[in-house]
Amino acid sequence: MYIFLFILFTLHGPYCYLFMRENLVLLADGSIDYDMGGLFPFTAVMVQALVFQAFAAFIVFVLACVARQRSSATPGSVMTVAFLSMLGLQVIVYYNIYFDPITDPKIIQARSVYSTSWLFLALFSLYSIIRIIVLYLEAGDAEAERIAILKTYEDNGEHHEDAAEHHEEQQ
Repeated sequence: MYIFLFILFTLHGPYCYLFMRENLVLLADGSIDYDMGGLFPFTAVMVQALVFQAFAAFIVFVLACVARQRSSATPGSVMTVAFLSMLGLQVIVYYNIYFDPITDPKIIQARSVYSTSWLFLALFSLYSIIRIIVLYLEAGDAEAERIAILKTYEDNGEHHEDAAEHHEEQQ
């Protein structure tokens, strides 16, 4: 859910722009118009963008699942893979907007969705970084606790295997 919300909030406006840009025109008064017929052209564009975003979220989710399958994977490493994948998606989308010959800079300025996308990107990035740090700290604490338990059993003259079995029996 986090992956989908990240992509939805931070990229919905840019994706809509990518689908609309061929039909956007800048009027003489500086406003923009969507030069395309149909009863609900904006709704159609929003649905297209949502389908594309759901597909992108699925790909990032699959990458995170692949990272989770590694035997040494920790929740922090899985979150890191997901976050970096999403940032890569951000770079691709914004690169397509800002460095495409079809893109008109005046139209980008006229669209207010980008400031909202950047705000959500900043909030999600801050959350992701804090969450990754917390996950790594929790993993470090769990490892330190495991080592302390093994050391306690070692001091009592038990072997590592016996200590692990004894600890499992207690739980």
